Amino acid sequence: MKHEREKQSAEFTEKAVEHYGERLHAFLARRMHKPQDDDVKDLVQEVYMQLLKANNTALVRNPVAYIMTTAAHVAEKFGKRDKRARHYVCVDSELMEFAAENPLEPPTDQMARRLSTQKQLNAALARLPPVYQLVLLRFYRDGLSYVEIRRELKISIHQVERYLAHAKEQLMAIDWEWD
Repeated sequence: MKHEREKQSAEFTEKAVEHYGERLHAFLARRMHKPQDDDVKDLVQEVYMQLLKANNTALVRNPVAYIMTTAAHVAEKFGKRDKRARHYVCVDSELMEFAAENPLEPPTDQMARRLSTQKQLNAALARLPPVYQLVLLRFYRDGLSYVEIRRELKISIHQVERYLAHAKEQLMAIDWEWD
């Protein structure tokens, strides 16, 4: 019985890819804020994964509506993660303590350099797609493992690795202004 449902889900998903792949890609791209092509492709794959996990796809009367509703749910989850990712900011705690303790004192040269570096880092992070920011910060700043990030974001380990690699690649391509 279970094997039969899995087979039906696989056939349903195969037909979805064949008949609605381009439409699904366009639908998801329209639903995203500033879509990155890799993100859209990942969301399309996530929709296919959800379709493979579906039970009783043989009972689906309107495949297009079912696929697009699944896609809307996937896009909504991504949007929530995207929104959460925008709240993360890197802060140099020593610099913040210095400014709080000495509000009228101008920063030293060392503090000015650190402030400049902090501004550059924040600007660089802001240029990354939100999900890349989130994965990068959760790994390096918060010390989470790939498994913990995967669990939190409900993505695969492969996606965690990919997002982290892309984030690092983009950060390394930036022309940093060092004193």
